[in-house]
Amino acid sequence: MGAKSLFVIRAHSQEKPGFCEPIGPEEGAGVVLSVRVQPRSSRNEVVGEYNGAIKIKVKSPPVEGAANDALIAYLSKLLKRPKSSITIFSGHRSKEKRLRIDGISVQEVERALFKQAPV
Repeated sequence: MGAKSLFVIRAHSQEKPGFCEPIGPEEGAGVVLSVRVQPRSSRNEVVGEYNGAIKIKVKSPPVEGAANDALIAYLSKLLKRPKSSITIFSGHRSKEKRLRIDGISVQEVERALFKQAPV
């Protein structure tokens, strides 16, 4: 992971943290995203919020990291960010994952994800 730190700044509010949290105090520095992945789906799509995470379906099976690669490729396309800016730092072998996405704000992530989620 290199010199990148994973300090997450939480607001001083009574709200429970959502599925997307800012990495630092500057706007657009990046976010930590909680994801629930459903592999072997008929298509790649954002389903919506699910137990404090965002549920995303991917076509690839959970074999040898294929679902992780598909998740990163799908989010890269959806968020218009390079694949290198998206890192899975927790949950490599689990459906529940935490991802670091550099160079984007919480508002940009939420706008892109909910634009794709069914109403």
